[in-house]
Amino acid sequence: MYVDAFTLVSDSQAVTADAVSTHTIDLSNVTPKRDVSVGEEIGFAVAIEVAADFTTTDETYVIQAIQSANANLTSPDVIGQVTLSAAQRAAGSLVFVPLSDVTKRYLGLNFDVGGTTPTVTVSAWLTSRKLFSKTHTYYARAYAV
Repeated sequence: MYVDAFTLVSDSQAVTADAVSTHTIDLSNVTPKRDVSVGEEIGFAVAIEVAADFTTTDETYVIQAIQSANANLTSPDVIGQVTLSAAQRAAGSLVFVPLSDVTKRYLGLNFDVGGTTPTVTVSAWLTSRKLFSKTHTYYARAYAV
């Protein structure tokens, strides 16, 4: 899995209330427009760094891929969404939020949380589906001692 600083939208972001990602992806205002929604599927990889709280059992966690004409992601359109399952709320979980029909300049995430004490810490970045992996693979070193 590759992570590039320019594609990072959340870097150990603690979410305790509804919030947008701390950074955005700027597709720039060029002609012709950058059309990232065709070809290979892309989306946001979200790493759950600190497990989502579920102590009162009424907490909910929805991660939405959003686009906006504004750099601060106001007035966004939702272009992808994942509701975290019990397994996905655990620390170390990886979740892929696919994008569809990107038509605006700025991309980011919206964290829609609810319940009594929602809290989760995440990092997230833009990546292709092919570069996203749910498990790490370790290879033997190519040297002898």
